[in-house]
Amino acid sequence: MKTKTLDYAQGADFEARVRADYAAQRILIVRQFPLHSREELLAFIGLFGVPQKEPYGSASDYFHTLRAEEQPLIDHKGDVITSSTNHVFGLHTDNYNKGPKAPTIGLLCVTPARVGGESHIARLSHVLEQLTPDTIAEMKRRAWPHPTGPIALLDTGGIRYNRSTIEAFAKALQTPLSARQIEVMDRVDEAAGAVKQALRLDRQEMLVLDNLTFLHGRSAFEPGSEREFVRWRINEAT
Repeated sequence: MKTKTLDYAQGADFEARVRADYAAQRILIVRQFPLHSREELLAFIGLFGVPQKEPYGSASDYFHTLRAEEQPLIDHKGDVITSSTNHVFGLHTDNYNKGPKAPTIGLLCVTPARVGGESHIARLSHVLEQLTPDTIAEMKRRAWPHPTGPIALLDTGGIRYNRSTIEAFAKALQTPLSARQIEVMDRVDEAAGAVKQALRLDRQEMLVLDNLTFLHGRSAFEPGSEREFVRWRINEAT
């Protein structure tokens, strides 16, 4: 899987290339992106839709800084937020814990890790090729724990998957996962791991991907690392 790469620019020609390349592949890397211009970042995000407000900042924050915190962030369930640690982050999609999906997400590298911290991506169609029809059918069942009621992991709109969040909701909602559901997650993790691609983003490089047709994650990186990324997400309705 070859990921299209563009150098950042301003103007209608660049915007047209971004839209065309993203529409064709649903994934894109933009190089030399300005790091300290809120206006330029918001304008770029606007090419994909209306940004979501981030849950861990002020009401006006449309992007969130990802780094390994001395005291990792804790979510509303009392669980550690993996993106605020240096731990490996398994392949997943964003927004499993929310009602609306996030069709597009972006990750802008401010400072890469010296060791580790590579981004991992897996295209959904390649993952599904590794799975049996019975496993796919189980993913499509509306039987997976979610605060809004049981949902499907897979539908015509794409995939919605975050194993650690699924397990946390099963515990919080007192709806234990069946042996079959655990087996399905094992198969999904194995399949995604088998087809994943590693990307090492450098400073000022931004990965943009379709959060419904790609899973993403990252490898662990060294303690005390200055690795820093900026994340943004698009609202489902746009």
